Amino acid sequence: MSLAFGGVWENLFASLGFGDERLASYLTTRAQEGKFSSTGFRFDFLFYGAAPIALAYYYKFKKGFEDPIYNRILNTYLIANAFWILIIRANFSNRFAYLSWFLMAIVITYPLLKKHFINKQFKFLGLVTIVYYGFTYAMYYILIKD
Repeated sequence: MSLAFGGVWENLFASLGFGDERLASYLTTRAQEGKFSSTGFRFDFLFYGAAPIALAYYYKFKKGFEDPIYNRILNTYLIANAFWILIIRANFSNRFAYLSWFLMAIVITYPLLKKHFINKQFKFLGLVTIVYYGFTYAMYYILIKD
């Protein structure tokens, strides 16, 4: 919906009256070219945020993992991520993405700590943790650090 309807969602959320004119300008004003490495619809961020959703699908539907705490964490992640995807074109939208991304590690690792899914699961969990933080460090080093 965000890809098809563009700035409609930013304008909608800006007009709801949750904040003052600063919120409206924050969501609707376009960034100056050259100040950011990439503006507009960010497919790279979209794929990064989709990985926990794919793993949650695997845990819940393929392996049958049911836990009320995990369901609450997952639903919070999904709602925050969905809001961010709707306003992905807004300036500094990654700040909204951080609201869901801080839950990403919990969504990925919580089921692995509660139920046995695979052989050598704790080694796998260590590998997942190293890959996750390695990817985050690489993205920081490549995209942010000058």
